[in-house]
Amino acid sequence: MEQAYLGTIAQHETDFQLGFIVAQLGRYVSLDEASQRVIGQRLAIALSRYPRRKIGIRAELPELERILSLPIWQRRHELYAVWIATEIANPLDDHDCELHHEKGRITFAFRESVIATVRSSHPKVRLFAERRSPLIAPIGHGRTGHVQPDYSLWRRSGDGEECGLVIEVKHYKRGSPARFREALIDYARAHRAAKVLLVNHGQARESFHAVDRDVSGRCIVIGDLTPSHLRQRETLKEIVRDYVGEPVFRRTGVDAGPLLMLAVDVSASMSAAIDAPDFAELLSSVAEGRTAAVALVDSEIQSVGQLDLVTNDIGRSRRGHTSLHDPISSLLEDHERVVLLTDRDGIADLVGFKTKHLGSKHAGGTRVEDIEIER
Repeated sequence: MEQAYLGTIAQHETDFQLGFIVAQLGRYVSLDEASQRVIGQRLAIALSRYPRRKIGIRAELPELERILSLPIWQRRHELYAVWIATEIANPLDDHDCELHHEKGRITFAFRESVIATVRSSHPKVRLFAERRSPLIAPIGHGRTGHVQPDYSLWRRSGDGEECGLVIEVKHYKRGSPARFREALIDYARAHRAAKVLLVNHGQARESFHAVDRDVSGRCIVIGDLTPSHLRQRETLKEIVRDYVGEPVFRRTGVDAGPLLMLAVDVSASMSAAIDAPDFAELLSSVAEGRTAAVALVDSEIQSVGQLDLVTNDIGRSRRGHTSLHDPISSLLEDHERVVLLTDRDGIADLVGFKTKHLGSKHAGGTRVEDIEIER
């Protein structure tokens, strides 16, 4: 007998829906031939979009009922939240995204934890579960002095981190506009710069009467977010991707080796070297075929990108004054070491860093120093 792939069907289980479907199919044998034919045609149409394979299986209804009564189904709302975490990570398959685990085990506990770090975004992005943020007088039931959304994405801003995207997960069969509204408002107030997303397994809608426009304008609700609803999944993907952005570098393969973070001093004193025709060749020789991201720095980090994509930007970069300490410190927060191309003025800013002189090259009449800097 040809059947739909069971792993796909099982993903639709919620509120014992799968058990209900099985029971309904059990009535099929008691129907007249015309009714059986109509049901068969409708099932064929409904299941035609799913992958199929032949399997040999025979199961009695009581056995299936015992399976559907296992304790795991009582925790299906938590399973749904874990699936949402995978949906957050899936759009980042071309990024250097590290999933954090303990001996191969990723734990989703009701406490703050870092689920993943996106290292190829600048600044890097961290995906948190259950990260608390303070909030005065929250309106949601059960919240006192803080909020703790299911997932949130943070990146460095100034001397700390700032949340840019909050994702709250609900597993309601029917929407609860009042509760959804309270959660969205509290999370938006606690994360002033963040877009706040509430996703629900069932239908969902929101009502923002008498709410500040800055709050309501940052809130989005996605209902019916399930494996078979591709449009809703695509919406979530676009929101995550919009916040994280495109990779500033892409590894060339599994064995591409460690990432080289190459900082280029683009201050005014380096103008002659940067404008020289052979400067691009100099950059390539430093990278030596490794996966490299390039940061253009003077008194701050102007931009970060993949080596072959920022070569043209270097010539158009702003030529500010030389003050490399802060931008190099910032880069070392995300990378164990940085290779810097600078001149004598730039070397003077490296006091306090652990440095190693790798060599010197000439470009445009300027002696360019190749310096390795470690944390």
